[in-house]
Amino acid sequence: MATFEWSFFRSPSYFKKWTKRHFSLQFKRLYLCNNRRCWSDITHDDVAVRWSYDCEMPIHKFDNSTVACETYFLPPEKLIVGNPKQSLWMHYTDASKKFFAGIWVSEIGKWRITYTEEEYCKILEGTSVITDTSGHAVTLTAGDAFVLPSGFSGTWEVVVPTRKEFVIYEPGA
Repeated sequence: MATFEWSFFRSPSYFKKWTKRHFSLQFKRLYLCNNRRCWSDITHDDVAVRWSYDCEMPIHKFDNSTVACETYFLPPEKLIVGNPKQSLWMHYTDASKKFFAGIWVSEIGKWRITYTEEEYCKILEGTSVITDTSGHAVTLTAGDAFVLPSGFSGTWEVVVPTRKEFVIYEPGA
């Protein structure tokens, strides 16, 4: 929730007096914080603008060094080729446990997929081929972004070890 407070001072001397009590004369940038009030001042000639931003939710930055890595192997019934080790860094889960975001990495292999969730992905490195049940295949490489809708079935093949960012919404969770 953003709260904006605008103050205009016509007298530079009044402004200097006011800022000495409350803020320095230097420009301060608006910054995001966790449950704290964030301030920024902009001065231009004899006009000062002050605003505050009340942060209700923190910003979640994807930093794998601050999140535990979960490493796993797929169940045998899903495997088609190989037994790829996969790693997951879950960076965000909302309170309802229906919305997730993180980083996923997989070794080379191929397996069956069936989606009950909606998933947005962006390939950060590597090459994967996703094929639907009718045989339509899409090759994805670094920089490609895509959505796998709920109800999608097919296969996922990692041709070159792949890393992706993902955002998942699971309405039935």
